[in-house]
Amino acid sequence: MACHRYIPLNAQEIVVLEEVQRQRVAGMPECDCSNCRPAEGEALWLAQPALTTENFDDALKMSEEGLMDLLASLPDAPLAPTVESTPVAFLCGPDDPILKSNVLESLVTRLDLAFTEFFTSKFPKPWDLGPEDYFGRDLAWDLAKNIDLFSKPCDLGLVLASESTPGQFACLFDTFLKWQLELDTSSAMDEAVQRRHTSNRPNGPGKAAQSTEGASLAKTRADAAKAPAKKTRKAEQDRIRQAKMEEKLQKLQQKERLEAQKKATKDAATAERQRRLELQAAARAAVGATNVRATSHGSKRIGVGHPAEVDPKRRSSTSANFTPHQGTPPVQTTTSHSPTPIETGMIDPRLCQL
Repeated sequence: MACHRYIPLNAQEIVVLEEVQRQRVAGMPECDCSNCRPAEGEALWLAQPALTTENFDDALKMSEEGLMDLLASLPDAPLAPTVESTPVAFLCGPDDPILKSNVLESLVTRLDLAFTEFFTSKFPKPWDLGPEDYFGRDLAWDLAKNIDLFSKPCDLGLVLASESTPGQFACLFDTFLKWQLELDTSSAMDEAVQRRHTSNRPNGPGKAAQSTEGASLAKTRADAAKAPAKKTRKAEQDRIRQAKMEEKLQKLQQKERLEAQKKATKDAATAERQRRLELQAAARAAVGATNVRATSHGSKRIGVGHPAEVDPKRRSSTSANFTPHQGTPPVQTTTSHSPTPIETGMIDPRLCQL
């Protein structure tokens, strides 16, 4: 170690191991520095808030467990002294819940009327700027939201900042006191106190004095203690995320199957409709061909066949009508028509009946 002129920080260095072995053979006590005993050195850093002039020597001889017990026995640090801070005024917004309070609305109306009367008494008409320009209902609602702050006239300055007219605070405060006396305002006052109590941040627990190194080690240990819980929480989040993805994938696959089934059903119905149309067309074509063949065969039989035979009775009667009698002139049995056309120039349709 003489060549290094310092103690190496790595306890596994060859020179360190040789020196430790030499000290052990010589019967010297083991080195208790933070390099040789890192766990105890870290515990000593963490136990700094519990070290005093009385227990300092004993703490140097303690093991890691003893130092942690010493730190655990440290009493809680006293709370930081509370500083009386100036209360902050709340502003009434356009959607503030207090706008629905009938009690506070009555206060706003009273404040508005009181200031209008006060302003008129100070400044007779006509005027360019009226009372609503100095104290409108919006400012009256701001006062109504901070009624828990008013115990004297000057307290109104927390909301209004200053008087627009001398005597304004006194006028409004007197109206506020009359409102409290004439109406039951306890519920509105309790709500205002609760609203302010909720907005104030209480002082947190005090922290014992700690060195930078000790605070860093404490944070490292706290993070290490939280690591399993974080890992478990992350695994649970991953499991939930994976389950959601699988559920989404199943829904998508089911949707695709339904769409495929719907398309197959639609295609089958279209094919069936097309097949029926083809069958109907084929049937109509077959019927048309049959009619054409029947018509052609009938025409051939009428034009080419033998003349139709005449009934002998009709033939004898016909011939009898046309047999001339001897000695007498033949009797005309048919109606003679004029060989000339009719006056209209058209053929008489009665000729077709002969």
